[in-house]
Amino acid sequence: MNLTMTTSVSSSSSSTHNASQSSNSSSNDPLYNTIHAYLGPLLEKHSSGKALVYDDLVTAFQAAQKELQREPSVYVSKRLLEIHRSQLRAYEETAFQSLKTFIQSFPLPKPPTTATATTRITEESYYATCKEQFLKDKPDWYFQNYLNDHGKDDSFFSFLDESSSFQYSTILKQRVHEAYALEMKTNDNKNASTNSEKSSGTTTATTTGTTTTRTAQTKLGNNDSNKVSSTTNKIECVLDDGN
Repeated sequence: MNLTMTTSVSSSSSSTHNASQSSNSSSNDPLYNTIHAYLGPLLEKHSSGKALVYDDLVTAFQAAQKELQREPSVYVSKRLLEIHRSQLRAYEETAFQSLKTFIQSFPLPKPPTTATATTRITEESYYATCKEQFLKDKPDWYFQNYLNDHGKDDSFFSFLDESSSFQYSTILKQRVHEAYALEMKTNDNKNASTNSEKSSGTTTATTTGTTTTRTAQTKLGNNDSNKVSSTTNKIECVLDDGN
């Protein structure tokens, strides 16, 4: 994904280019030629619907400096630098805002869950995993070339937090915390439900066993009673016959 400039090439720079072009149509004017060499290709690319990237600004600035060498001018050089810096600021603002949008919405990897709380991964470990995923999936808008040209050798996240007010690491940590807490809560509820089902199954089995035993004992008692009663009747009959 390439970066599109915030307002085409910057309205102030475009106005400067148009004013210079209107009042100095002659190709002998150093200011016109230099500014046109810088803004011309940028405006043309933007008008064609293509995205402007950091390398475009660098190439345009180099072309303008080459044009300025034909007829050096301190004033024109200063004006060119002002316009170039304004374009860099527009690029930076767009880059940082786009990156903020991405870090707020890119899909986080699902936290791995385990059966017990003692063996699950920590939130810090999960954050490290999400951070690696962000660095892997972030859109390619030639930010690395920008970093190289600005001598940024520290980590990408450190550069972002130092160069912008968005505090990207804080945004990511908040997302990670919420996702981790939700996943762990879901996992704990699932474990509690499983344990409850196991406990309920044990109770049912025990109750069923007890009921079966009592039923068997009742049947056995009834049979014994019937046998005794029958034997008693037989004895009484014999005694009666004897008399």
